[in-house]
Amino acid sequence: MKKPPLGAVFCLIDAGPVFSGSAFLYVSGSENIVFRSKHTVERRPEVRSEELRTMLLALYTFGQFIKPADDEANDGFRDINDPIFGIVDVAEGLIARSGYASDAGPLAWGEEVYPRFYDDRGDGWAPATLSLWTDIEALYAFTYSGLHAEAIRRGREWFRQGDWPPLVMWWHADVERRPIWAEGVERYEFLHDHGASPFAFTFKEPFDRDGNRTNLDKTRVRELRNAAN
Repeated sequence: MKKPPLGAVFCLIDAGPVFSGSAFLYVSGSENIVFRSKHTVERRPEVRSEELRTMLLALYTFGQFIKPADDEANDGFRDINDPIFGIVDVAEGLIARSGYASDAGPLAWGEEVYPRFYDDRGDGWAPATLSLWTDIEALYAFTYSGLHAEAIRRGREWFRQGDWPPLVMWWHADVERRPIWAEGVERYEFLHDHGASPFAFTFKEPFDRDGNRTNLDKTRVRELRNAAN
């Protein structure tokens, strides 16, 4: 089953200041570098030198449709999908994203797996994303601006409500490789089971690169939003 384009998978239920959006500047480079993780051995694109200067913000998102993906109830979702996709592709702060094994485009960062909350209702997949950002403020500014913010407000039309979180973030310290899907799922389930920590956090309870609780820089968020308008 073909997955929706990137923009389609981020319009999750709004639960206050939580993430539900992403966009990426595709990373070019070698596709045959083999790396090891505790989960598996995968092929990844080359990490650009400018990305090695600091830890990047990793993001995993997950959601589940109320109706089957192709149901007419999701027509409104599909109508705004392509416009959002165009916006996220040029959003400030995006480094790279995982693709999907079944789709053309960026390489998949490992085998696509889902958290234990996943309930397959015949689609064979669920809306999920894995990406790298420069920082929390850039991610927040995009998420709660423009058409994407409108999509969040409408998210309850399309996505099931549950006790699972819509996202998890963490600072990705291993500059030699990209995060993989299994890592995102591990941290996502940890967030659900144990709450926010440096290992797994959200916009509501963010942590900085040193593992300390922090607050978003509201001035920078405002500047990013103004620059995007």
